[in-house]
Amino acid sequence: MNCSVALSRLRSLPTGAALSAALALAGCSGDLITGGAPQAGAGGTGGAAGTAGASGGTAGGAAGGAAGGAAGGSAGAPSAGLVQIDTSRVDPYVRTAMPVHLTGRASAARGIEKVELSGMPAPTDPAGNFDVAVPTVPGITYVPIKAYDRGMPQNTRKGDRSLLRASFLPERGVNATAAGAALDSAMVRAIAAPLAAMAANIDIASQLRGATGAISQQGCNIMVTNITAGRPQLAADAGAMGLAIAFNVPQVHVDFNGACSLPLVGNINLTGTIDTSVAVTTNVTAPATAPVPTCISTFAHSAPGVNLPDFNLRIQAGGGLIGLLSPIISSIMEGTVKSKIQEQVTAQANTLIEQQTMMLSLFNKTETMSFRNVPIQVGFCITELVGGAAGTLKAQLGLNAGLPAGMMPVKNAPGAPVLLDAPMPEVRPGTLLLDANLLGQVMFSLWKAGGISGEAPAGGVGYGILAALAPGLAGRHPDDAAISVRIDAGLPPLVRAAANPMQGDLVVELGDLFVDLVAENEVLFRLGIYLKVTLELQPMGSGVKPVIKSVEAKVHMHDEPVADADDDALEAAVASQIQGAAASLFGDLAITLPNIGVPLRPMDVTPEPGGRYLRIKLAP
Repeated sequence: MNCSVALSRLRSLPTGAALSAALALAGCSGDLITGGAPQAGAGGTGGAAGTAGASGGTAGGAAGGAAGGAAGGSAGAPSAGLVQIDTSRVDPYVRTAMPVHLTGRASAARGIEKVELSGMPAPTDPAGNFDVAVPTVPGITYVPIKAYDRGMPQNTRKGDRSLLRASFLPERGVNATAAGAALDSAMVRAIAAPLAAMAANIDIASQLRGATGAISQQGCNIMVTNITAGRPQLAADAGAMGLAIAFNVPQVHVDFNGACSLPLVGNINLTGTIDTSVAVTTNVTAPATAPVPTCISTFAHSAPGVNLPDFNLRIQAGGGLIGLLSPIISSIMEGTVKSKIQEQVTAQANTLIEQQTMMLSLFNKTETMSFRNVPIQVGFCITELVGGAAGTLKAQLGLNAGLPAGMMPVKNAPGAPVLLDAPMPEVRPGTLLLDANLLGQVMFSLWKAGGISGEAPAGGVGYGILAALAPGLAGRHPDDAAISVRIDAGLPPLVRAAANPMQGDLVVELGDLFVDLVAENEVLFRLGIYLKVTLELQPMGSGVKPVIKSVEAKVHMHDEPVADADDDALEAAVASQIQGAAASLFGDLAITLPNIGVPLRPMDVTPEPGGRYLRIKLAP
């Protein structure tokens, strides 16, 4: 069928990706402009990331050669007209700044004339093997690879690869500096509210009653018989020395009895009471652990300061002349009794503070979130809590992410690719620092679960139409066989803060992303894609929602196992549809700000220099 007939049939289909793809497969895109005929060529068979099949210039390209493996698999022996590039031995995960040896083999039935890497000639041996030292940069380095055979007309094949250079954080590994905030007094009080509620229910009187024993001084011995106290009150504030905690117990009343042995008087029985309040103060800190910060489960505190405001000791030593000695006995005992009570309260305060600060581990919690219908567990923990500037408290949070226990991954990698070189900037009041790697950790788990890969119908394009447009497809499948698009993300996404705030806030890169056009489980065409999406983070409730600002795509025809097509046209058609595909990828993603005990409402997002952190302005 010629292009004019094909176009008349295609005009009855829905517009969009399916129409663009069908036009490109026919080679009719050029025909619309120049009036020329589509170019025919030889087909080939290849694998995925590691092996690329042929593109041709000879007529009547049919299925040929042995099938390649899965991603990175090796290829079989080439057949007539077939050009293949096998880079299956390349490890795309780069952990060092040293150049990577990109090795591979180009093969063709007519022999290999040359291989180019990034447009430059790559030395090859007679068997077509090449080994080129490729410098990389942090992030994804895209390496165009192209092989040419000795045929006339000449056949070519692209086998572009992506090299991912980063640190790789194991799943559920803690990114210890994922977020940072300067907490003011109002935020600290709100965070400490659960501690205050628990403290109000502590039975201080019972604890002191069990701890206070006999008190002796200069021949006088007294024994506490009962203690009552009002409801405790806990207040917290941001202090220069850390989290300042004040614990007050009002209306402490003590009943006691005893005896004194006084010169010239002998033994005197006595009773008495003490009325006071108890005020305990301390500073709680959690310095970051060295050399690598980790989640903190225990918190240090300063020695508690204990005061007994309005201390009042009353002793009744009996009636008559003996009763006149009560003030003397009181003066003898007051300092000792007060000191003894302070000592006992201090001992109890140490235990009490340790119990209360353990409640701060409540911030070490895990929540399950859903992204693209994939459950992902995200955990936060405190990794630093120290006094800050201008009456604030510096809090640093760690993050980990992973799939729920028992959920088997469908993808594997050394870990979530993260860029950790840039240190955390200075925290400032009214803002939250958020590590872009946080989203990278979440998207890594999404990738492991297959949430970035999948298969969907090609929007109304049937096999019969493709067969009419690409004669080499004719007769392989029924005309009414459905065409589907299969997406395979070969590498996990890399996420970083944007370098230019005017262009966006966040950049997401995907390398070795493959798109297959499939009929009845047979791959007709495979295209490789490098994708770079720049996002703006728009405030939404207690989080931010990514909105696409720009999309950069590098598309290459990776394999044509069944029939030849116009590579340039098909690559251009797929590239034109990438923006819509990227929108579907990020459509339901949203970043919820860490819950630090108070609601955080973002107002604006600005990327910090260094490519790692985002500074989020918070609503007052």
